[in-house]
Amino acid sequence: MSSRATKPPSLALVFAPIITGMSCHIRPHHHRKSTVTIPRGVGPHTRLVFAEIRRQGWKYDSIDERSGVMRATIKAWRRKNVPSLQNLEAVLGVLGFDFLPVPRPDRLPPALVAELERLGEAFDLTMGQTWAALVDIAAAARDRNEQTRPDLKIAA
Repeated sequence: MSSRATKPPSLALVFAPIITGMSCHIRPHHHRKSTVTIPRGVGPHTRLVFAEIRRQGWKYDSIDERSGVMRATIKAWRRKNVPSLQNLEAVLGVLGFDFLPVPRPDRLPPALVAELERLGEAFDLTMGQTWAALVDIAAAARDRNEQTRPDLKIAA
């Protein structure tokens, strides 16, 4: 019998927070390696879900509790079903991701693309990150407007 004391796990490993906006989810700590496999033949968003479940060490039941998407539904995404947008957003939210459509630069006016690139370079952001930041700013402005001027409606 060895008298060596076992070293406690690092707090960084036990409590690895995933910051999403204003909320913080504490990643569950598991003692065994994840058995979640990444399915083939499914869309990239579905592969991302399973890859992140595995990488972050989540259990299906924990995702079920936090997202409201049933465990059987998530598991069915592997072979039978395509996830709905609402379910995909809920599960990705638990995993610390936002689901945001980003227009391709060739679909935007050239002057806007130039401004977005300039803004992105100033803050070291990709085009997608720049677009996401602008959407957040616009949503916050709309929310402030609705609180201060309920009679003024801004198109979403």
